[in-house]
Amino acid sequence: GYNLLAATVQRVTGQSFRAWTDANLFRPLGMTRTFFRDDHTVVIPDRAMGYTRAPDGRWRAVTNNLTALGSSSMMSTVEDLARWVLNFETMQVGGAQAMALTRTRGVLNDGSTIPYAFGLSHGEYRGAAIIGHTGSWAGFATYVVHFPQQRFGVVVLANAPQVNATRAAQQVA
Repeated sequence: GYNLLAATVQRVTGQSFRAWTDANLFRPLGMTRTFFRDDHTVVIPDRAMGYTRAPDGRWRAVTNNLTALGSSSMMSTVEDLARWVLNFETMQVGGAQAMALTRTRGVLNDGSTIPYAFGLSHGEYRGAAIIGHTGSWAGFATYVVHFPQQRFGVVVLANAPQVNATRAAQQVA
């Protein structure tokens, strides 16, 4: 669905998904080191590689040639993602209407609600409401979580799947 959304953005705006997200999402928030990787030949300064352990115990780099704009392929930094989390409060990008959608949980055909709401999962940690998203691919593990009532967020980016990014964020919280 998110890949289809990225293709729709490209078709409607006449811009690449990367160019549109740079201009309309990332740059307005000061996220200067975040982008959707749509060209595997471009050198990315300070880029981390994803790693995993081989059966013999040695570390191996994980190759990532996926281009799945919309659902994956985003490169970022902890500092930039902290700016993203701040937008949950400032609503500088998207405004109140878009932020309200991220707080509107999905409803199934039987009328029951699910924790997923327009790209974010809702839940609780130690009795506090949280909004966040996990990710993993090609040796990377991530977790971005926001505690709206406490006006607090944690971003964990790891380059080995053996790291439990969710648990690391919970330990920080």
